[in-house]
Amino acid sequence: MDELATALRVELCRISTSARVRVVHLGALLAFTPSRRVGGGLQFEFAHQATARWVLDTLVEPTVCSPRPGVVHVPRPRETLRQYGLHEDGRWAFGRGLVEAEGIGRGAVHAASRFTRHGMKVYCPSVPMMLTLATVLGRLGIETSLLDNPARVGVRAAETAEALTRLGAAGAGERYQVMRDLSCGGALTRSSVVDRRYQQRFLRAAGMDS
Repeated sequence: MDELATALRVELCRISTSARVRVVHLGALLAFTPSRRVGGGLQFEFAHQATARWVLDTLVEPTVCSPRPGVVHVPRPRETLRQYGLHEDGRWAFGRGLVEAEGIGRGAVHAASRFTRHGMKVYCPSVPMMLTLATVLGRLGIETSLLDNPARVGVRAAETAEALTRLGAAGAGERYQVMRDLSCGGALTRSSVVDRRYQQRFLRAAGMDS
């Protein structure tokens, strides 16, 4: 379902939202993205190049650069990323309100979600981050399960489309539902909503057309 994952990330880059949700979204995106120390800075590596560009545009910080496609280098992370939730000791924290929950959910799904016909899994950098994500998704009405080795938060297939909609990615939610209906032989139930060619294109992308 690589095409679905790409479409989700594009949708989350383009979403219109409040300034506070955007700040937390970006912070959580960085927190759930693989990074490494380079000198005194932090370097983040994104599988989706448009997301890297969105990070650069959203940070609006002249010292932040992209040494190669898909990579964002933050030379002064303490100063640049403090407002996005990075603490002196390297931990990320974002607040406890519903606005923060929405931003954390978006950022984590933006950074680390994967899809199968069985649902969505969000890969977490640590067990504490997994517990945090499960808690905030629960506050948004999204039911989850906890998985280990590696740490992941799971959402069942029947709940994935609604979960994506609650996180502001209704388009990706509809695409997932189409794929799931087709894989389960339920295409006719949605044929009046989505063109058959549209369905088949996403089915092939998901590897479910055999």
